[in-house]
Amino acid sequence: MTKLVGDEAVKSFMFRHESEILEQVELAANTVSTEEAVQQQ
Repeated sequence: MTKLVGDEAVKSFMFRHESEILEQVELAANTVSTEEAVQQQ
């Protein structure tokens, strides 16, 4: 998911067509990233 929302073309498309889904995907990706960072400590 992180790669998906990191791709500007994908992010732009999703923002234009499915902005609510984009928000949820970004939230999920940020949550996973935070959990991974905590586990590495």
